Formats: sequence, C-alpha cells, structure tokens
Amino acid sequence: MMYHRHIETNSGRIWIIHSSDNGFVQSNSETRQNFESRVMKKFLGSTLGDVELDHLSNGAPFIVNRPDLNISISHSENWFALYLSTKGNVGVDIEIPSTKINQIQSHFLQPSEILRLTLNPLELRQCWGIKEAVFKLFRGEIESMKEEIEIINLTGISGIARSNGQEVFLKFLESEHYTLVYTC
Repeated sequence: MMYHRHIETNSGRIWIIHSSDNGFVQSNSETRQNFESRVMKKFLGSTLGDVELDHLSNGAPFIVNRPDLNISISHSENWFALYLSTKGNVGVDIEIPSTKINQIQSHFLQPSEILRLTLNPLELRQCWGIKEAVFKLFRGEIESMKEEIEIINLTGISGIARSNGQEVFLKFLESEHYTLVYTC
C-alpha cells in the first residue's frame, strides 16, 4: 500500500495516507469509522502483517494481537494519519483546510485561549489538532476537550498543552493539503 509521507519521531512512526491513492472510496452507506477501519486494516496488514484492529467502547483504537504497539488514528476526508509507538500512548490529528473551523472555535477553545492566542485559520487548525491529539494520547479518558485540555503555547511548528496535570509537547507539519499535529 502506498503512503504519502512517513515521519520518524522520538515516540514512534507516523504514516500519512491518501485513501484514493490506494483505491479506497467511502460508500454512501459506510460510516466514517467503518471507512477508517477498512483503510487502516489494509494499511496495517501491508505494514505489520496479520494484525487485528479493534476499538475500545470509547472509540480508542488498539491492535488486538500486538499489545506492544500503541496506536493513534486520524482522518479528514481522504487523508489518514496512523501513529504507531512501542514507547507509550501517542496522539495524532490530521485536518484539511476548512472554513468550518472558524464557526466552531468557541466549542473547543476556552475563552482565555481565544483571548490569548492569535486565531488565523492555520492556528485554529493547529489548536483543534492539539485538542484532538491530546485527547487521543489519553485514550479518550477526557470528558471535555474544551475544559480539560488547555493550550499553553503555540508557535509555528510546535505547541504545548496541559491536561490531567501533565504538560504535553506537540509538533505540527503543514502541507498544502493538510495540517498534521502529533504528540512528541
């Protein structure tokens, strides 16, 4: 299976995949999660061999027959990001550019974050990505991304958030097609 980009991090490996490059199209009757699972199962099979992908009741993915691997998955339209680590939980988010993010910022950012941060469309995608990646790092054990994840710092290539009493360091990767945010 082809991938668009491969990134080595201190925590693991990230693959960025475009589904249509690999012949995948989401059918009208297929849910978002089923489409994601179908693409990821195929990619994991081609990368790791015979593995079984499943999800906890809160939606967090795991590989049934590889408990040594921690996994985080994100997808936005036809772009997918897969983060694998043997060192611990990881989080990843991929977002395509959209004007919708401007309309929903008050749903995921605290008022103090809105006042403190510069909020152009790119930075809004990065903020959303931070909240998503940290949520995935903690395996969905956060009830409110808005209230329980605070963005402390945001630069052009990295960010820092605080959640569950811990500081989380994140990196960003920009392309013309997507914004990628991942935990370090």
